[in-house]
Amino acid sequence: MGPVSGGPARLLTALVAAGALLLAACGGDGGDAGTGDGAPTIEATNFAFAPRELSVAPGATIRIRNGNASTTHTFTVPGQGIDVEVIPLATERVAVDLAPGTYRFVCRLHAAQGMEGTLTVAA
Repeated sequence: MGPVSGGPARLLTALVAAGALLLAACGGDGGDAGTGDGAPTIEATNFAFAPRELSVAPGATIRIRNGNASTTHTFTVPGQGIDVEVIPLATERVAVDLAPGTYRFVCRLHAAQGMEGTLTVAA
């Protein structure tokens, strides 16, 4: 076998490429599913919300993630103009433009199965 062609320049290029791939694979800070926005997430899975209780500031954005592979859910705050449909395995963002107070949220499609929770908007 002969010497490896390219020498130090080729090694440096390979190391830079490997570093870039490593950084891309890490993505985010781990605290918010890699989105980098820090928004809290409510999981809608198996006819239940988790957490069932969430407290946010007025104007906050939250994420609703549907963990079911074949069932659509909604995140609805009755009478407040918040009604978002979340298809299977998708995530939707919701702006909480509500006055301070306590609000009930439900899945319109599965409220009869007890799929509901409490959203507190605190100044």
